[in-house]
Amino acid sequence: MGDVEMNASSGVSPMRSVDTSIKVDKNQRYDRGIRIWGAEGQASLEQSTVCLLNASATGAEALKNLVLGGINSFTIVDDREVTEADMGSNYMLYPSSLGKSRAQTVTEAVKELNELVAGSFVEENARTIIQNNPDFFKSFSIVIATQLREQDAVGLDAICRGCDIPVVYAKSYGLVGTVRNSIREHRVIDSKPDSVVQDFRFGRPWPELVKLAEGIDLPAMEPAEHSHVPYGMLLVKASTEYFRRRGSTEVPSSMPERAEYREIVKSWQQTIDGCPIPEENFEEALSNLNKVWAPEAVPSDALRILNDREALEATEGSEPFWIVCAALKRFYDEEQALPVCPTLPDMHSSTNSYLALLNAYRARFDFEVSRVCQFAHAINPSISSELVRNMCLNARVLRVIRPKALYPVHEMELTPRLKEMIASEGDRYSAAIFFFSEVRGCIFRGALEVPRGRNGWEGGRHRGRHEKHVHPPRQHTGDQRGHDWRAGPLWRRRTALHRFDRRRGCLPGGDQASDPPDGAYLRDARVRRDQLSKLRR
Repeated sequence: MGDVEMNASSGVSPMRSVDTSIKVDKNQRYDRGIRIWGAEGQASLEQSTVCLLNASATGAEALKNLVLGGINSFTIVDDREVTEADMGSNYMLYPSSLGKSRAQTVTEAVKELNELVAGSFVEENARTIIQNNPDFFKSFSIVIATQLREQDAVGLDAICRGCDIPVVYAKSYGLVGTVRNSIREHRVIDSKPDSVVQDFRFGRPWPELVKLAEGIDLPAMEPAEHSHVPYGMLLVKASTEYFRRRGSTEVPSSMPERAEYREIVKSWQQTIDGCPIPEENFEEALSNLNKVWAPEAVPSDALRILNDREALEATEGSEPFWIVCAALKRFYDEEQALPVCPTLPDMHSSTNSYLALLNAYRARFDFEVSRVCQFAHAINPSISSELVRNMCLNARVLRVIRPKALYPVHEMELTPRLKEMIASEGDRYSAAIFFFSEVRGCIFRGALEVPRGRNGWEGGRHRGRHEKHVHPPRQHTGDQRGHDWRAGPLWRRRTALHRFDRRRGCLPGGDQASDPPDGAYLRDARVRRDQLSKLRR
């Protein structure tokens, strides 16, 4: 493969330079990736075209990982030559690379990692392309911008958000750095959570499932067959019997009703001289009774997506994702449930009984997917049935992420000295820029970390349903110290930083306003700590 250089002014897409005679089993080569993000994620990765701005050590590392994962192609934009500092941090460079084009050298090194990936480079300054040729970025799937100046990052963010292209901003300063993602909207179908609790509708069985359960004659079964009826079928059969006795389809809600339901299940156990014989399938049924009268509710994240304005106002020209969400919303309004899960948990059962129950769930899932397809096709007939099926399968784990856009520095409430340092960002002010990028979210945006309460949990905020409840702050009474968060160390640190900023004209690190930080951020950490401690007192 020869190197391909692009002309940024032409705005053409990266050229493909892969030898088509190479035949590789991609399923075997990318097996580890497929196990992590699935076949759909791997297919999306293989169609990706990546643009890297500045072939720094951070950018080369990120690009290396993507090339090993199997992207389609990449383009590096960099006008610098390899220096000794680059060779000390970027392992893609060799001593023989000194003085050569950094974009070309990194391109050659990265292409050797995967012969199926095409690579190209542009020897031009990233700022020039951002200002003079914004259409250059329209041909890429994602842009990775490393060591980019603040004002250039704002311009790039505006360009890529207009084209709905995700951008990853990364800055590194020695052993520390920052990473930020920016995209107008990121939609995730399979977010792969650690665990998903499904609603198997044991308390609301459909007619075909009821018919399957009623076909089981427990008293006439042999002991071996009796002990291998899956507990899901026992719960469906118990629900049918309970509804018949009550004359309604309301699940048990009170303790007496639940006790009655439990006795129905126990009455089917085999006995010897009046003593029930221990059977694992019945033990499973009794331990999963809560799935009948307390099924898992639809996750709040999924409901928020179904009630999103994009879904409620979906039209033929909307994104397919939102059209299917609108169809799922209509299905949920009619059924008060999401499509049933076509898989079942492990159950103590015989193979034939388990497969019969599993096939019933799969058939119901196919039926409900067809209904969602009808709702989606009523909005846009070209919606893929495979997309509808995939979203129905992952309806409980859908995610939508909308990161905030970058905004210019001059719009922030900063001191003139700090604005000047950011505007003239360079090697001398790298430490100040890093410190600013780290603290601006907590100081200038107000997103300060909430101090810990007396029980160790974050005060005034619930992080999860299993965490402890923190009582509201108490008032100071006499010598008794209250729990007002404004009296905590983080509030004192925030106040001290503001006072320091006003008195010194810059962030901590320099001796005076006319002497800005020299880049030794880590070296002066102890001095800054002592200065802040004095201010807190």
